[in-house]
Amino acid sequence: VVRVGRLPEATYRLEVFLYGIQFYNSTLKHSTEEEIIYVLPISSEVTLQFIDEWFRPVPNSTVILRGPLGFVRRLSTDRYGMAILEDAVEGVYKASLLYRGVLLNTTFTLRGERLKLVSVKLLVLVLFVESEGIGGLPDGLVLILESNGVVVNRTVLSAGESHTLTFYGLQKGNYRVSVIWQNVTVYDGVIILDEPKQVDIKCKIYSMKVFVADLDGDPATNIRLFITHPNGSAFPAVPTHSGWVNIRYLPGGVYLIKAVDDHGLLVGEKTILLNKDLENEVVRVSTRTVLVRACLLYTSPSPRDLSTSRMPSSA
Repeated sequence: VVRVGRLPEATYRLEVFLYGIQFYNSTLKHSTEEEIIYVLPISSEVTLQFIDEWFRPVPNSTVILRGPLGFVRRLSTDRYGMAILEDAVEGVYKASLLYRGVLLNTTFTLRGERLKLVSVKLLVLVLFVESEGIGGLPDGLVLILESNGVVVNRTVLSAGESHTLTFYGLQKGNYRVSVIWQNVTVYDGVIILDEPKQVDIKCKIYSMKVFVADLDGDPATNIRLFITHPNGSAFPAVPTHSGWVNIRYLPGGVYLIKAVDDHGLLVGEKTILLNKDLENEVVRVSTRTVLVRACLLYTSPSPRDLSTSRMPSSA
């Protein structure tokens, strides 16, 4: 606020300088000798908050401001994306943010606000990772983000229904996302990043429930399964007394199931393409369950047997 005392009627020029730079120049026609008050387009302090297109703060960045007066200010944002601009003049500003090694440019206008939200077009990639099957994600899943053959990020995920990964400050280009589980690629895709994006990553991870049946369709007993994994390895599985084998967190692919008996003889074999959750897959074996009931027969000895039997001698 500028207060001008009583002056004769005339035309006056009002010039205001800040830090040696003229930021206000106006011609004023004064027609009375009363005191005149002029409100200048300057604020003592403005809080700037830099946010991305999802209204999330852009924290811990270095900001270079170029204002309407031609002067340059250097600011730093805190963890909330906020920075204080003192002696702010109304007008258009150009801001350059250095965030995580990436230079971001934006323009905004001040009109006397005390708090100004400054939107930054930040190339953000959000990945929502989940399983195609209903069993969720296993512990130890590895997600790899690559650009031009260079690994940008490698993340090991913990068990859960889903995970959300956010990557800030990425440059424009093509990014390859691959997810590895048990040395098998359960997701592989390319993302063209030219604007902030959210991408659903559905991993080919399923559950398999197998019923081991004998020739009569009853639960097979004394059977062991050896299951060959898509990665070439094999692992054993033992059916329950009711004949069921339930395995979770299997990567999609072709599985070879071999059934052997107690003597190690192959009694059944089946190839399964796992591309969804399997609930009632049947593996038949060439055995039959026979129920044997054993009993001990007791007969009374004959008199001849008793007479010929040795009796203990008397003392």
